[in-house]
Amino acid sequence: MKKVSIVSMLAVLAISTAASANVENPLYAPAKGKLYSKTSLAKADSTLTLQQKFGYGITNRLVIDGFVNYIDQDKDDGDDGFGSFNIGGAYRLSSGSLITDVYAHYETAIDEDVPFGGNDYTAWDAGLKFGKRTAKYTIAAQAGVENIDLKDLDMDTNNIILGLEGAYTFDDRVSGNLGLKYTITDDFNRSMVEEDTMALTAQVNYLKGGLWSLAYTHELKADDVDNVWTVKYGLAF
Repeated sequence: MKKVSIVSMLAVLAISTAASANVENPLYAPAKGKLYSKTSLAKADSTLTLQQKFGYGITNRLVIDGFVNYIDQDKDDGDDGFGSFNIGGAYRLSSGSLITDVYAHYETAIDEDVPFGGNDYTAWDAGLKFGKRTAKYTIAAQAGVENIDLKDLDMDTNNIILGLEGAYTFDDRVSGNLGLKYTITDDFNRSMVEEDTMALTAQVNYLKGGLWSLAYTHELKADDVDNVWTVKYGLAF
């Protein structure tokens, strides 16, 4: 519990000024001068990943965001520690009937013994997210690319990411998300995962003193990818 509390406490330092907002909406973005926080704990097989993410609205169109995660591997040969650091942002190209965002992120290992079974790595991703948002529902699509470079193994992969996500607001407190993500994996040099993946995520959200969420991700295509349970807590202030 000590490992978890050190990072998760960052999400509640400003809880007294937190506002009600669905930070899990696929097209959510903070307004100028506004900040959001997302704390999540994910379990995949015998690995727990604690992640703390922040985002800040520099203008009403430009958002900077990033995260840091802590990985606890329940294995004899598994190393625990801070896994990776990610920084990037998004720019809202249009905000009318069709919302369009362009995004980019850079990620790097913090402790080389922790991520990907013990590898120094860097990664970047970029793409577009676009869709429509109303008071009751949101539907959004994503198209992007990513590169993951395992430096000490001299391996890298360039992938195409395609996604579709919908969200529906049932009442003032309860909402739900349903998303499908397809990753087309470049396995030319037999690096990383050697087959495409397709994951379905179902999530329920409850808004009270922040946004509490429970999500389950099920892999539909690849046989060697774990299913994931994730608990999240989000704040906007």
